[in-house]
Amino acid sequence: MIHEDIKTVEYRDVKPFYSKVFKDGNIKIKGKYYCPTEIIICFSNVYSKNRRQINFTCKSLIIGFGKPHWGGFRK
Repeated sequence: MIHEDIKTVEYRDVKPFYSKVFKDGNIKIKGKYYCPTEIIICFSNVYSKNRRQINFTCKSLIIGFGKPHWGGFRK
């Protein structure tokens, strides 16, 4: 769905790990914070050596609630 531009967002539960990695709208990588628009994200299908992968440029970082039919929660 992401590859076909049907699903244009990715969700993560707000947990302590993600609270450290995503801070003040930035993404922490190897101890340095970057603006989301500077990041290319690689999505992988499973863990095998020959797995399918696709790269996307991150456009923004938003903390909120997602669409239930894509796995997000609404309150």
